Amino acid sequence: MIPLGLVSAILVICQATIVGNWRFLCLVTANISLVLVYMAFDEVYVSLKYLVLVWKKTKSRKIVWRALWGLPETAADEAALEMLREISDRKPTGDPSNLPGGNHVGPCC
Repeated sequence: MIPLGLVSAILVICQATIVGNWRFLCLVTANISLVLVYMAFDEVYVSLKYLVLVWKKTKSRKIVWRALWGLPETAADEAALEMLREISDRKPTGDPSNLPGGNHVGPCC
């Protein structure tokens, strides 16, 4: 999601600089893409943090690849439990900055 949003914004800038014309709908879609980049950043951050933790535990590309796709691996499950323990050890304050990923509170899925 993040690369697609950034590419969309770059293409709109190229439209203005190379073609020399701004189009309203292109500007709207670029802004929507940038909002989506902002909203998806915390999910990407936590996913990468999880994969790095799996890599540190195993040093196996195969296990990291399987963890990326959500396939069962004992080491990946242990890394996930470690991340959950880290989150549950935090003092619940109701403050969004206490959540993984910072201050962003996105839509509930």
